[in-house]
Amino acid sequence: MTLIKRQLTEAEFLKLDFQGIELQRRPSPEALWVVDEERQLLCVQLISTTYAMREGYYWYLLLLEKRQFIFMVDAFSAKTKDEQREIEAVLDNNIAVQDIATAKALAVEAIHVLTNEKLLFVDKAFYSSM
Repeated sequence: MTLIKRQLTEAEFLKLDFQGIELQRRPSPEALWVVDEERQLLCVQLISTTYAMREGYYWYLLLLEKRQFIFMVDAFSAKTKDEQREIEAVLDNNIAVQDIATAKALAVEAIHVLTNEKLLFVDKAFYSSM
C-alpha cells in the first residue's frame, strides 16, 4: 500500500474512464498523479477554470478500481497547525453513503502525498464545476 507521486504512462492513461468529466477538465498523463498500484488507486487535480482558481477552489479526481470520487478543496481555508498545513475539503454530493468513509480516508492519504497538506473534511456546500 505505497502511494507514490508520478506521471502516468500513455498506456495507463488510455485505460482510464473519466465518467462524465468534461474533456477540458481532464488532466494529462504528464500531470502529477498519486498512484497505488496494489489498491488500484489514482488521484489527480482536475483542470480548473480561471474563475474557480481565483475563488480558491480546486477539484480532485480519486479513482479506486472502477469507482470515481470527486472532492473540492478550498485553498483559502489553509491554516498551519503544529507546522502542518491543513486545508478544508468537501466530497461531491453524489457519493454513495457506504463509500463516504473510504473516499475521505483515501483522499486524505493522496493529498498528503501530492501536496503535503492535511485534508479536513467539513460540512459546507460542494460547488460543482463540472
